[in-house]
Amino acid sequence: AAAFKNGEVEYGDIFIGADGGNSKVRENIFGLVNYTPVKVKEVVGISRNPQNAQLYAHKFSKFQKTTNGLAFGFIPTSENELVWFMQFDASISDPANCTPKELRAFCKKLLKKFPSVVSEIIETNDFESTYIWNTRDFDTLPTFHKDNIVLIGDAAHLALPFTSAGTSNAILDAKTLADSLESSNNYNQAFQKYYNLRSEEITSHVNLGRALQKKFLEPKALNGMDIPIPLISTKSQPILEPVEAPVADPSKKPIQVLYFTDPICSTCWIIQPILRKLKLEYGHYLNFEYKMGGLLPNWEDYKKGGINNPADAADHWEKVNISHEMPLDGDIWHEDPLSSSYPPSIAFKAAQMQDATKAMLFLRRIQEMLFLEKKNIIKWDFIKDAASEVGLDTEKLLADFQSNAQNNFTDDLIISGQLGVNSFPTFFFSDGENHIKIKGYQEYEQFEEIIFKLLPEAKKEKINTSPKKLFTHYNSMTVKEFALLSNRPKENAVQVLNSLFDKGVLKKYESKNGVIWKNNFSNYFDMQSSFNKQTNTIATDTAGFAGIECNILKTTNRNESNCAEEVEFKQPLNIPKTEIQEAHSPNKENQNLENEYLNLTALCQSYGEELSKQLSVLFEKEHIKLLFPIQFRPKPWNSIIEKISQGWLANHSSIMGLDDLAGLRIIVMFEKDAERIAELIKENFNIKDSNTTKGEDNNMFGYT
Repeated sequence: AAAFKNGEVEYGDIFIGADGGNSKVRENIFGLVNYTPVKVKEVVGISRNPQNAQLYAHKFSKFQKTTNGLAFGFIPTSENELVWFMQFDASISDPANCTPKELRAFCKKLLKKFPSVVSEIIETNDFESTYIWNTRDFDTLPTFHKDNIVLIGDAAHLALPFTSAGTSNAILDAKTLADSLESSNNYNQAFQKYYNLRSEEITSHVNLGRALQKKFLEPKALNGMDIPIPLISTKSQPILEPVEAPVADPSKKPIQVLYFTDPICSTCWIIQPILRKLKLEYGHYLNFEYKMGGLLPNWEDYKKGGINNPADAADHWEKVNISHEMPLDGDIWHEDPLSSSYPPSIAFKAAQMQDATKAMLFLRRIQEMLFLEKKNIIKWDFIKDAASEVGLDTEKLLADFQSNAQNNFTDDLIISGQLGVNSFPTFFFSDGENHIKIKGYQEYEQFEEIIFKLLPEAKKEKINTSPKKLFTHYNSMTVKEFALLSNRPKENAVQVLNSLFDKGVLKKYESKNGVIWKNNFSNYFDMQSSFNKQTNTIATDTAGFAGIECNILKTTNRNESNCAEEVEFKQPLNIPKTEIQEAHSPNKENQNLENEYLNLTALCQSYGEELSKQLSVLFEKEHIKLLFPIQFRPKPWNSIIEKISQGWLANHSSIMGLDDLAGLRIIVMFEKDAERIAELIKENFNIKDSNTTKGEDNNMFGYT
């Protein structure tokens, strides 16, 4: 029975303590808890202000000072009223014993330089009913029940208000407890099930609240190239309402994937082969949205999975390497240990602000730097190098890194806490109505099963598994990635990769525990560029990783003499496509090959330079990323391809508009390049290997 001070007694089978953060029920069954010190206080009031209530309807607005711990937020609760709060560093002053008049003056003084809407709300507030809240929390309890008494809401657990999750957690507690009671044989079993389902998520919210409080109390701008740990946001933090599951955007692909990861997460690294295959085979259905989870704020409070310090992380990485056969070198944790995963996480958010595709390439590159090359990716030099390699603007990256990217990272942490993400990787798959969550390492079949649950009619895309095509999609691969994507046994995959390396097609980086294989075309291009400039022919720019834009250099036919001209093509010109297609079309009835070339020549006289641009744009659309000047002669005509950056000549006969390649010559710098391109043309344009001859020069490979 429950006996109250007024003498009343209530009888029942179970008793649920839902009496808030100062719970007497909790104190009665567990004794006093150890509250954390009050570092932040809140003044909470209700302002009758119809104008602003309607102007800011359905919005949660918050302003935060960047020099010290002071913020103001509000949300309309009706057409006439707003609930507002002022958060402030408790060390500033203590208004606990203020009169309503003194409290008004206190708030007006602190908020003097805030936007005018803040002063308008303060002026219309009734300070007679305004409340001062001492924010504090306590560690997650070892249990939420004793005998037939169980706690829910703030009585069971208390997080700092920065998480904005108190009410949501209370509702989830009630739902989880009700479900547990309904599905259990007795209340002890039900209470334990309820605790098991809720305690891990609650702990993540408690930790998140503490991290956000620390940021709130220490706002400061970053200066220079040094990156302090932890990094604190310098701009106001957008507040997000708690959500139960991500919502799909119907205008995008049918399945939305919210992917929570971290640059230093070893499980996120070893799952890369599976994710890469998933994107190739089902990418036409999936829209991935990357979120950073903040795996390692610092080592001071980190205790997860038996890892308490860098030495533990080193041991863990070595074990992961052995069990999953993905190369990662734990020696980084002995030689130059990272103190936090926040800097590379924020750098990724800064990269996203420039280009989502390049951001994913950037994330991959810093993972390779860390797991294989043992580079401390907290250091700006390495972050800058990775960004430069994938074509990001490093100056803009730094500027965003020091400002808005930190806010975006904080948003990710808030969403992570609201969705109960406490380990990485974590995936939320959603079709807009149904939501499926999985976390940790999963086999490929598990992902396929989820896709078919959400989209029963989904069909696997058939992919070209040739090494050439796979290295078009992914510029670098481990042995495990290549073996999985090409459907080869590991031993055979190693043989193929070594063979391509011996031919100069690939380069490799060897670490203690494995190798990363990289597309080596860019090195060829550097050599070709140097050769071209020395011989006064067509100059070319250097292409690096996928996504880097290059200048296109062309040759034109002027009075039957060739000359080189450098032009940067940014947008396609308006060229009559029907004319191009007609000139390139297969021989029509009663039209011989010579006439077709004459038609092409006539077209080139009108559109020479424009045609060069148009073809380059078409190749870009097909993800070939070619730099190629075109040289036109009366008959036959020749296309000179000087540079292939990311793709191969594969499946593009429709672009050229030719069913055969009679009269087309490809000039290359090295004999092995000629043989490789010739093989691709035969394979992808259905050209028979008849009457194949060497060209006039040693670096030319002719075709009939």
